[in-house]
Amino acid sequence: MAYEAILDSLMQSDYVWAVFWIALAFVVAKAFSIFMKRFADAAAKKTWLTLDDRLFPAIRRPIMYIIMVTGLYLAVMNVSALVPYNSFLIPAIYVIGIGFTALLVLRVGDSLLVWYTERRATRYEAVYTEVMPTVQKVWALLVGIVALVMALGRVGIEISPLITSLGIAGLAVALAFQDMLANFFAGIYLTTNRPIKKGQFIKLDSGLEGYVETVDWRNTKLKSPSGQMIIVPNIKVSQAVITNFHEPVKSYPFPVSFLVGPDSDLEKIEKIALEVARDTIKSTPGADSKYPPLFRVNEINEYGVKVSIIVRVDEYSQQYLLKHELLKETLKRFRKEKIAISCPKINLFPGG
Repeated sequence: MAYEAILDSLMQSDYVWAVFWIALAFVVAKAFSIFMKRFADAAAKKTWLTLDDRLFPAIRRPIMYIIMVTGLYLAVMNVSALVPYNSFLIPAIYVIGIGFTALLVLRVGDSLLVWYTERRATRYEAVYTEVMPTVQKVWALLVGIVALVMALGRVGIEISPLITSLGIAGLAVALAFQDMLANFFAGIYLTTNRPIKKGQFIKLDSGLEGYVETVDWRNTKLKSPSGQMIIVPNIKVSQAVITNFHEPVKSYPFPVSFLVGPDSDLEKIEKIALEVARDTIKSTPGADSKYPPLFRVNEINEYGVKVSIIVRVDEYSQQYLLKHELLKETLKRFRKEKIAISCPKINLFPGG
């Protein structure tokens, strides 16, 4: 009977139940941690996705802490002696729980962002990672603001004026930094939609052209064929008509045109031009020898007959050297064969 009385008194003790809830929460949290670790290891071996490799370790500790905070809450609620202090203790526990929940949400978002970046890196030769650190900072700021507002509400601070003030302040900041924000979101679009990739040669409808170097949170950097760095705001790139000379193929065909006299033997000119083109392609770096040169008669005008030799280079920026060599060798051969090149008469002094 004495033992039963002692057991009944223990079962009715607030402190015993408080210890029970704290101990139970600790055991559940520890069991969850062990289970999550083993499950993550097993999933990593069975699946080819890398998301679980990052997500499970990231959420393991925050969920453990949330379970422990839940046990602490139940313990405090069972101790009648702490009732006078509940107006302070309960909000404090809520604030701690909100903090760990915010940490959980933050880590889930970071894991998804990192996984997405790595996934893009495995699918493509190059990936733009310059924007992702900024996106992670913005994500952390948003989660922190929401957690702070929720915590202030739990401790009894009126948050309606704060939310209104934050809304007005946010609108003012958005208006003040609208160009910066526009470039930031344009950078995200260029990074995720990937109309251009690092190393590709592009030309904008404004005439700017070059190799894509980086796409950061504000600017797109292009390297011109002559080596200069061209910095273009992201918003202009996202709104521009872009010619991508590396898609769907890098090789670039282009014509080398000139005028011959109206009485010229076109059969002879075609034969000579193709011979010169074939020899020049073999000796010029960057020329695409897989495609034979073509000869085309384009038009007849008042100055003579316009003809073209169509050749290819491995990529767009290599056309200039081939054009230089081809024109030089063609003129040399035409002079040797007594083939006249027609040139428009230009009056340098009109009215003179």
